[in-house]
Amino acid sequence: MPAPPATTADIFCRVVDNFGDIGVCWRLARGLSAEHGWHVRLWVDDLGSFARLAPTLDIHAHRQMLDAVEVIAWRDAALAPPSDALDASDASDASDASDISGATDMSDATDMSDASEISDASRPPERSRTTDSPASAEPLMPRDVVIEAFACDPPAWFVAAMHCMATPPVWINLEYLSAEDWIEGCHGLHSRRSDGLEKIFCFPGFTANTGGLLRERDLLRTRDRFQADANAQDALLTTCGVPEGARARIAGGAAVVTLFCYPDAPLQALFGALAQRDRPTVLIAPHGVAPHTESALDALSAVERAQFVLCRIPFVPHEHFDRLLWLADLNVVRGEDSLVRALWAGRPLLWHIYPQDDAAHHMKLDAFLARTGWPDAARVANRAFNGAASVAHASKAPVDTPEDPAAPAARDARDTRAADRANFALLHDEATFREWQTAAKRYADTVAAHRDLAATIADYGVRATD
Repeated sequence: MPAPPATTADIFCRVVDNFGDIGVCWRLARGLSAEHGWHVRLWVDDLGSFARLAPTLDIHAHRQMLDAVEVIAWRDAALAPPSDALDASDASDASDASDISGATDMSDATDMSDASEISDASRPPERSRTTDSPASAEPLMPRDVVIEAFACDPPAWFVAAMHCMATPPVWINLEYLSAEDWIEGCHGLHSRRSDGLEKIFCFPGFTANTGGLLRERDLLRTRDRFQADANAQDALLTTCGVPEGARARIAGGAAVVTLFCYPDAPLQALFGALAQRDRPTVLIAPHGVAPHTESALDALSAVERAQFVLCRIPFVPHEHFDRLLWLADLNVVRGEDSLVRALWAGRPLLWHIYPQDDAAHHMKLDAFLARTGWPDAARVANRAFNGAASVAHASKAPVDTPEDPAAPAARDARDTRAADRANFALLHDEATFREWQTAAKRYADTVAAHRDLAATIADYGVRATD
């Protein structure tokens, strides 16, 4: 009996926040392909940003294969189907003509679940080569499933083609990640448009009643093996461009802190707290990220500054980035994709959440922190890192007598600096930090017990092909 045809899908991604949007979509596309056997087309409007995460991507190609995923440069008019295709009674048949999977040998396609089987745990799976498609002039008709990431609005001609199909695709609106309670009631809801097409709202989240989080098969077991293998960790650091001197410090017991935060992060206060630890710290940050890192270090005293080694490295593929998070003592991350990967690392993290008007992001941050089971000091540190009211500042006693007008301004600055550093006191409190380490791994295991996001979306594909 012949096997049922593979589910086909289109994922649309507009790159808004540099790397977060494409980070999620790229992981999802590869997960659906490698672990669920889907034939995926990933439409991206900014191949330049994408290439920072996938170095073998050809930013000039209109259509190419990468890790068994067809990547399409999203230029709305260039790839519109001819008008007669939209008049066909069953436009779904046309989708087969646009499938270029046979144009490239996909035998090198990597299943990320097998990453743990490679002899060197620090070496990620090899990436398949990118090739321009000889079929690049063919019109691209909608597939079984259409995934619209973060309300990016597929092009009008594509939606019109969906409407003309005898059996329209399953249309999924992939929403932003949140830990707030209300998303459980909205996940999976359907919305019918005036043209008769229907959208399904998929909310990623941290509970069993949401869409879950992106997580590859055997990810946590692969992580545990890597975290127990010092040679694999050193090889990974070498591959990522960490200098020999910094690697020697790490081997000698220095703490590792990764920095992938927004430019306004309060790094001086963070570094001031880290400087009080009884061991040095190696900071690892990509070029161009956290641009005030150097000035924040220079603002420390000479004794404090000597506690740090800063390593600027190139952007690295996802597999390398994940492993850097796995070996770090503390991960400072931003957005959604990096948060989820830092969560799976099972290590303490500071989440620099994307700022929103009216401080709405503070509510999202608090909702996440309330689920983690982390010690209170870790919650204080995360709130302070995002400019929320902190315990250290809120607890300052009111002054009943007028301040001496002759008091030097330096005293106020010194007091403020000390209060800021106090928000991160657990970083040099070994007992509390160990408690955070234990809680971070426990929460990762708790969330990993839920279904992952790719499996949730794959269920919708089953409905599309029934």
